[in-house]
Amino acid sequence: MWKLAVLARSIPETPVLALDAFSSYEATRECFFIAEVAPNILFDTSLSYNFDFIEDFARSFGAERVVFGTDLYSTPVGRRISHLLPQILESALSDGEKARILSGNARQLFGLA
Repeated sequence: MWKLAVLARSIPETPVLALDAFSSYEATRECFFIAEVAPNILFDTSLSYNFDFIEDFARSFGAERVVFGTDLYSTPVGRRISHLLPQILESALSDGEKARILSGNARQLFGLA
């Protein structure tokens, strides 16, 4: 993640998306540091199984820095769902913050807003 921070700091006006950013406890803690030094990085929720730390992150750095991701890249053979989606919907974040995380930030990042 530190290499991504170095890159992001060299292009401060360009948004950068960190994929699978919250994939472990250690990676999540690292995101808190990286968010401080590279404010243009947005953090994807893919591979995360618990929203508690991500909610803390959103409260600390803003929901606009979190992008919902699932790693469900194709039509599943069986029924696979995101474990994170219900946690986001039930979190204490405002409806506006939830909307940003679930779709608004990605739409803005990819020029679809």
